[in-house]
Amino acid sequence: MTILHFITNFALTGGAEKMLANLVNNQPQHKHVIVALMQASIKNRSLIKQDSRVEFVSLNAKGPVSMLLAVFKLHRLVKQYDVSLIQSWMYHANAISGLYKQLFSSKLPLFMGIHHSLDKYQDEKVSTRIALWLGRQVARKTQQIICCSQRSVQQHIAYGYPADKMQFIANGYQFEQVDSLRVQAQFVSVIGAAGRWHPAKDYANLIAALAPVCRANATLYLKIAGRDVNDQNDELKAMLTRYEFPKEQCMLLDEVSDMASFYQDIDVFVLPSKTEGFPNVLVEAMSHALPCITTDVGDAAFILSKPEWVVAPQTPKDLQIAIESIIALNHVERQRMAYDNQARVLAEFSISDISQRYLGAYQRAEQQR
Repeated sequence: MTILHFITNFALTGGAEKMLANLVNNQPQHKHVIVALMQASIKNRSLIKQDSRVEFVSLNAKGPVSMLLAVFKLHRLVKQYDVSLIQSWMYHANAISGLYKQLFSSKLPLFMGIHHSLDKYQDEKVSTRIALWLGRQVARKTQQIICCSQRSVQQHIAYGYPADKMQFIANGYQFEQVDSLRVQAQFVSVIGAAGRWHPAKDYANLIAALAPVCRANATLYLKIAGRDVNDQNDELKAMLTRYEFPKEQCMLLDEVSDMASFYQDIDVFVLPSKTEGFPNVLVEAMSHALPCITTDVGDAAFILSKPEWVVAPQTPKDLQIAIESIIALNHVERQRMAYDNQARVLAEFSISDISQRYLGAYQRAEQQR
């Protein structure tokens, strides 16, 4: 079977891109053609085991016209590689692949992939809203629409996507660097967060919540890893000043290549976002045996499965109370919480199991052709 993966931009490294890489790496029996509507970076290509069964194509689309022309390029690639099915990833790629199906009356199975929630639809870019709307118009042409988030399934049905096409398949992870013997420190000294600089990540929520806690405890530090989260970010620095956050207690690490080491260097992980789909960083933190706190966004509450450590988004006072509560726990209680977190994600979100669910959907589509 030859699977064409059509993704909006394989130059960024987010949840969808990592999931695509994990899926391809766990399906060595099939040929994979990874087509980026925009670009496929060297960094992202390195996420995938390189051999003759994997090929990359970049369409270099940059604007509306070149994106629409991608419909015809996609048609050419389908014929060139004798493709068995298309798995698209993210809104723009979903819209283009759906238009391809409609324009060319293709019988080829198309699986749309949604890796986003609509928690804050009003904050979405205009281009994202257009792609979301276009995807809805062509959604009936798909074999299935695979959402990585249960909440996202319901949100997209409410938006107008066909309920009978929707399927939930969680993201899957290659748990290679987990520490099953990690021992919790006697006291919490480092709070960690991870995610690129973006309004959806709501670092204002985290900084407002943690500033008074750090002012009251000079031995407590905040570490944040993420693209553009650095000392050159004037907006972030102004935010720290506005909330009177002790700057000597805040470490802005920018994008971190060795996330395993980052998780080893913190005592508690906090996800402060105001919108998410299926937050990878939360799963990763839990896999490294960390106590976690999250806002109730996307499938975060489902992933953590501990209601007492889930707070409403954009409520810094509630987040502050949760952080103070977790700091107040003794290390035995935090140890139990950490091991429970690790056990849950290792049992529920292994890529080997998730890959089989994708393959099952693909094989059923092949049998129906």
